[in-house]
Amino acid sequence: MPQIRLITTARNYEIDVRSGEYVFEVLGRCGIPANSVLLLDELDRFCSLTTRLGDNDVVNAYALRNVDYGALFPRFTVEETVDSVTELLLDGRNGVGKRVIQLSRDKALDSVYAAVRTVLNDYLQPTDGRITLQIGLSPGGDGRILAECIARYIQDERRADFHCIIVGAGFEDEEEHVSNAVALADRFNLSYTTFSSSEAGRLLGYSIGLDELAQQYRVEHPDDAAEMLPTYLLQELHFAVGRAASRRGIIMGYNFEDTLAERLYHLMSGVPLPPFPVRRLPDFDIIAPLCKIDKYLLDSLDIGNSIRNYSARRASGGDVRSSLYVMAYSMAQMYPSLARNIAHGASWSGQPSELDEWLHSRSR
Repeated sequence: MPQIRLITTARNYEIDVRSGEYVFEVLGRCGIPANSVLLLDELDRFCSLTTRLGDNDVVNAYALRNVDYGALFPRFTVEETVDSVTELLLDGRNGVGKRVIQLSRDKALDSVYAAVRTVLNDYLQPTDGRITLQIGLSPGGDGRILAECIARYIQDERRADFHCIIVGAGFEDEEEHVSNAVALADRFNLSYTTFSSSEAGRLLGYSIGLDELAQQYRVEHPDDAAEMLPTYLLQELHFAVGRAASRRGIIMGYNFEDTLAERLYHLMSGVPLPPFPVRRLPDFDIIAPLCKIDKYLLDSLDIGNSIRNYSARRASGGDVRSSLYVMAYSMAQMYPSLARNIAHGASWSGQPSELDEWLHSRSR
């Protein structure tokens, strides 16, 4: 039986290998970055990532730094519950291992609603008089649970009015997208305005609809992440509609992985934007009450709707967007606390840190 030994300063790991696997395949399966280890055979000779392992082959993978690889092979505790439909993956207590917390639908929805209520109450606290918040409503997993939480908030708080904007924006079949979103709004008694792809295009100054515009972009840029264009155009449409109706606050269904992937893009581009849950821009506030909620939790609360949404999607054509989301999911799984700090940490302010003050107090 072939074997790879991961040798670190903390401990050594013996990784099971199937005969005929390539070294690169094994490292990828275990989440070990290939560029983080020095690969040698039993005689300390170079070993290629493309080495196909035979029955008795042994490869030593020396960690290049004194980091803890325990997150790749975690111990975990489970907090079970009756009638569980989803679960949370968190760092273990005192940073050791992982905790898996199972949740029933009622418990999970209560936790999502609590997050939505907190964000909306904080946003509405300083406002004078009753305002209308605009909602970008789609029939996907995020929009499905957002609508349910907004309806509950209206019953509990009665602090604002809400109006949904539903757009055939090229994500799937236009008629199906709009009709499913309308059914969602009707189900939870939310007022709404619909825009066809053509109407949305005209409102933004284009001679063609958003679906045709997106299709043209896919044809001319086959290797780009074409689904990002409708996302951008949808935001511009919300700004146009909000401006015409004198609405400043716009609610969007961005989930935790959306927020983290976007944050990683900010780091890549060097152009950071204000963080969520409320991104304050000169003319609008983009409110993301689901920004700390994992998408798999949201999608677990209505399986039938989520599967319908998955089947309606188009394949992604670009590496950048896919890479950012894969990094976001991987980071959230292996290092949950770190991922949340990156997604929601405030931008550097230049103010003295506690370490600066501690060092200063001990200087002569």
